[in-house]
Amino acid sequence: MRMRLKLQFIENRNARKQAYKKRKKGLSKKMDEMCTLCAVQVCAIINSPDHPGNPDIWPSPSEALALVERFEALPLNKKNIMDQTTFLAAETKKQKRYLQKQNQENRKLELKVFLDKILNGEALGEICVDDLSDLYEILMKRVEMFEGLKLVRGSTSGTKDENGFIKEEMGTASMAVEASNDAKQHLNLPDLNEPPPEE
Repeated sequence: MRMRLKLQFIENRNARKQAYKKRKKGLSKKMDEMCTLCAVQVCAIINSPDHPGNPDIWPSPSEALALVERFEALPLNKKNIMDQTTFLAAETKKQKRYLQKQNQENRKLELKVFLDKILNGEALGEICVDDLSDLYEILMKRVEMFEGLKLVRGSTSGTKDENGFIKEEMGTASMAVEASNDAKQHLNLPDLNEPPPEE
């Protein structure tokens, strides 16, 4: 099994020269493939510190110069140039969105664990108000869904398996109501079984 290369500066000069030679060859091969397969213009200027003032230019100095001049002649709005500050700002924004998404996924998993414990009659121990509030909202939605199942059960006979499923879900809904009312005592929220106050 090939070990993953650790990306860091190679201290040994001979090993560094070998790595440079190998990767320069690989880069040239990939650029050639890109030109052939995708019909795009590509050039590369590789300036090695071991050969100062004598950069390697692919595919040739004349073709690279023509492509660079063509790029410089483009209007600024078509160059899609990004400096380091803009690049880092975009990456930071992207990572923040990813982190926010991961936090939301983690939160869903935490609440699922809490909900499973409630429905299994397990003691939750210490739980904060935010957790209870979020659980209450989840249970409210679940109760509304099960009430819809109850209406479906009343309007159609269904098969034996369907009725068994609905009966099981309604039992879970009943437990959810009890758990919701238990959470209500901590949050001072309205009881699910009490009708809303009249205006």
